[in-house]
Amino acid sequence: MPIITFNYKGTVSEKENRNLQSRPKNFKEANNYISDRFGFRNEFLKIYSYFPQEKISGNVIYGKQGWLFYTADGNLSDFCKRNISLERAKKFALNLKSMSDWCKENGIIFVAVVAPNKHSVYEEFYILNRPKGKTFMDYCAQETEKLDINFIWERDLIISAKKDYEFPLYYKTDTHWNSSGAKLYSEILNKTIENNFPQITFPHIEYETQVQLNENSKHDIANMLTTNKKFSDYEVSIKPKEKDFSSYYEYLKNEGRNGVIIKGKNEKLPKALIYRDSFFSALEPFTSPMFSEAEYKWARLTKDEKEYILKNKPDILIFESVERYAFSIADIEF
Repeated sequence: MPIITFNYKGTVSEKENRNLQSRPKNFKEANNYISDRFGFRNEFLKIYSYFPQEKISGNVIYGKQGWLFYTADGNLSDFCKRNISLERAKKFALNLKSMSDWCKENGIIFVAVVAPNKHSVYEEFYILNRPKGKTFMDYCAQETEKLDINFIWERDLIISAKKDYEFPLYYKTDTHWNSSGAKLYSEILNKTIENNFPQITFPHIEYETQVQLNENSKHDIANMLTTNKKFSDYEVSIKPKEKDFSSYYEYLKNEGRNGVIIKGKNEKLPKALIYRDSFFSALEPFTSPMFSEAEYKWARLTKDEKEYILKNKPDILIFESVERYAFSIADIEF
């Protein structure tokens, strides 16, 4: 709960022996003001002090065996389990329940999906041992299970499946899962979709996987580093065995953050509206064959979206969030 304990009054950081940013007059000062005063800042400085300095570069931690981990956006807080709040976990569940109930009232199937953080699946490559005990998402799942909601949180399934692959399910040099990790998760999501539309026959596609080691990876975490060092990573490509993806759907719009819209080849399949973040990019090829139409909207699901949802009349609404952003679901007004 860093914002709740925001340091409005302090003027000096004794740990760093310097003055804190005073009230901001411009955007640059505003950024410094927030960075200097967010809640539990001194605790995080203490945490950082445990890391060898050569293992830290900005918001990146060098892990074991060439793994890189992103620390911003609540990642370090989550790894260290400093973000646990039972009150927020209950609010998380109640907010999803509100979304589900509203959808049900309007004849829409609702499914909530949380994609596991990379460090939640591959914590063994971090340079510190993760504290034992439940995570914030474990408490959120515990509360959500008490309610009647289609909710997908399958970190343990991915952890268990790792042994079945000769390569990682997440990129070593990126914050995201690769196509194999996404496909594994999509199988759970697609099964949930099928269960909610028992009268519809859905496609069941066999896939083939190609894996190649890239000796000069340019994924998102690697690109954050100001170094000439080269990082290797596995590139995974998955496609249908007998047909290509265009046999199942076509893109009407394919602009990433600015929106993705697909048109399926089977009009009997449900129409979908998906609120998502970057983790759904790799899921998208595997979920699109399930729909007659689908819009992937890079946005949070809030009350401001209700008019748009009713206007588009989807049969199913999916709300996906990566684990590190799940903390903020407790703050959504719906």
